[in-house]
Amino acid sequence: MSGFWASADEAFRRVLKNPDASDGLSPERIRQFKADQVDTIFRHYRWAPLMMAAFAVTLAALLDSPYPHPVPEVWAGAVALTYGVMAVFQEIYFRTPDAADNPDRWIRTTAALYWGINAVWVFLLPVFWIPENGTQTMFLFMILVSHVVTVTAISFRNMTIYYGNALPPMMMTLAGAFSSGNHVYIALGCLTFILYVFLWGVARSAHSHALENFNVRFHNDELIADLASAKEASDWARARAEQANLNLAEREELFRALVENAYDTILLTDEEGRIRYAAPSIKQFGPTAEEAIGKSISRLLPSASGNNKLRKAIEGSDRSRQVRKLNECIATPDGQLAWIEASVTDLRGTASAGGVILNIRNITERKRADDEMRHHLEVLDALATGASLESILKRIALSVGHTSIGAHTAVLLIDDDKCIIRATGPSVPDTLLDAMQGTILQPTMGCCGAAIDRGERVIVCNAAMDPLTEKFAPLLNEAGFRSCWAQPIFSRGGRILGTLSTFYKEERTPTDDEIAFASGAAYLAGIAVDRRQQEQKLREASESAEMANRAKSRFLATMSHELRTPLNAIIGFSEVMQQEMFGKLGNERYREYTTDILNSGRHLLSMIDDILDISKIEAGRYDLEEREIDINDVIDWSVELVRPKLSEGGLRLDVVSPPDLPHVHADQRALRQILLNLLSNAVKFTHAGGRLTISAGMNDENGMTVTVTDTGIGIPADRIKETMEPFIQIESALTGKHHGTGLGLSIVKQLIEMHDGTFDLTSEEGVGTSVSFSFPASRLIPQDQPTPRDQAV
Repeated sequence: MSGFWASADEAFRRVLKNPDASDGLSPERIRQFKADQVDTIFRHYRWAPLMMAAFAVTLAALLDSPYPHPVPEVWAGAVALTYGVMAVFQEIYFRTPDAADNPDRWIRTTAALYWGINAVWVFLLPVFWIPENGTQTMFLFMILVSHVVTVTAISFRNMTIYYGNALPPMMMTLAGAFSSGNHVYIALGCLTFILYVFLWGVARSAHSHALENFNVRFHNDELIADLASAKEASDWARARAEQANLNLAEREELFRALVENAYDTILLTDEEGRIRYAAPSIKQFGPTAEEAIGKSISRLLPSASGNNKLRKAIEGSDRSRQVRKLNECIATPDGQLAWIEASVTDLRGTASAGGVILNIRNITERKRADDEMRHHLEVLDALATGASLESILKRIALSVGHTSIGAHTAVLLIDDDKCIIRATGPSVPDTLLDAMQGTILQPTMGCCGAAIDRGERVIVCNAAMDPLTEKFAPLLNEAGFRSCWAQPIFSRGGRILGTLSTFYKEERTPTDDEIAFASGAAYLAGIAVDRRQQEQKLREASESAEMANRAKSRFLATMSHELRTPLNAIIGFSEVMQQEMFGKLGNERYREYTTDILNSGRHLLSMIDDILDISKIEAGRYDLEEREIDINDVIDWSVELVRPKLSEGGLRLDVVSPPDLPHVHADQRALRQILLNLLSNAVKFTHAGGRLTISAGMNDENGMTVTVTDTGIGIPADRIKETMEPFIQIESALTGKHHGTGLGLSIVKQLIEMHDGTFDLTSEEGVGTSVSFSFPASRLIPQDQPTPRDQAV
């Protein structure tokens, strides 16, 4: 009996347990469960307000009521109104986006609304209660019982809402049954209560199962989400792996294409230095990639000098992964020499390589071009800096030997008779060079004679068997030479100057590169020889001209000095005769003759003075006696001297010169000669009625410029430059009237330049001429500030 009561107590406690509590569910999961309850109930009751309102109106119309007619209608309207409120509330829920965030608020409001709605609805029992009409009364009880059953089937998901739907009809049923006093209705009420308790237990049990199902569904959803996420991650990882494999394959293919088609050769060795991999480009050095496998680097790329830098670089590597670079000359299987540039990276300590990686580039062409350029520049530099021809030819011979290993080169120069006048070759034995010196080359005398005769390159591959080398065979055998080549050396005019001869101690023919370099060396030798010969001729011509000029100057000085003595006597005696100092001449013609003799003597003396001046200037013996000069005094002095000639020619002279001009540090005699020559020329070549102007003033460079301008016959534009040359006179209609030496402007120009000045002449034929000369600012002396030099003078 005690066991029965214990089981009953446990069942009662389980029934009274909070239906919304669940072990293992977090508040967030409970919130989600409640939100799911509310949403499910609202969706099941979506059309309930309309249905219940229609049902109430139908009952009011069909059932009898003990009350007046408006009472059932008011009851039906109240039921329709309350269910309308519930319909509006449900629409607000469905239109609220975040309704699931606070399900408790919706549960409380819904339960309150259902309490009010069902409180109005259950009044159908007292409104339509007619004890005499047992059928209608039983129908009303059945409606309430059906309501309890129906709401239990729907509202069990949330017990709060379930109580608002089920308790009002249950309480109204019990109240009506016990208030009727009829034992049948009382029994019906008791049965209804028992049914409610059963349905209540079923509702709680269904609610618990729903909560557990939600929990299981939630865990299943999480599991499915985790499985989906894991599957997505797996698919993504698989896609990445596939893409990585594809990229790796593409990179491997690209790397292989780059390595196998690159010009550079890539080699990979093992720990001992034997070749494990060779790029196909190794074929440029002789062997194929397959033949290179397993060979050592010293066998694959043997050093031409025997000092294999590649092998030493591999053996001396410290496995630090540092890149070592080197250049080396190697011998190819066909006997040719090649220069390589290599980088050595030691990766023997890595699992990926496990050896040494060599990147090798063939730089033979670049090396040869660089050497050729360097040697040619050295030769040109020596030529430009005035090095001797012997040293230049030695450089050319050595450059051929440096670029062609094993070559012994000599430069042979000949004269017009094809006789060897110079034999230069530092690497060629002196016995051979001495034997060639002075030899007249015949077409059959060695490759040199044949090259000079034919004017083209001659190659003797076997000196012992070739008839061309018969004369020099003993000397060649003594030197150990087995082959020789000769390249003609031409001047710029196409004349053969000699040959560039190359000797080898083995029988061989030249390569295209060796022929190209020898041709370039021979061309440089031709330039050097031609340049030095031209310089020698120019030097000899310059010395001859200098000697002739000095002889001319001595002759002019001597003749001028010798002529001045008799001229002075002639002028002096003619002046005595013209003035009739010792009596009348007797005949008028004698007077005219003495005048002509006097004028001719003076003219000749003026010419001699000009010749003496130009000779002194050219000889550098014209000494300036510089002092402070007022340029206005010089202008006035010159104007006074030419004034008689101005009157004779009917010319006008204007002087434009400010009185406050600075003084000039100059030679007064030279300045007077300059102005007098310029004014005399202007007077001489200006027609009657013409105008002359002499002006002086400061220029833009703070110097002083003096200008003499005339309106004379002018000078043709193409003859202006000639007027500056000594002994040149421009022919004109007035030349015959005024004889001269043509030295005036030349003397003027040189005297101005001796004063650090500049000279300028502009002229237009038929319009006039303007001649100006300028003194620099350094020669000007302000009148109120004499310089220490002036004080010293």
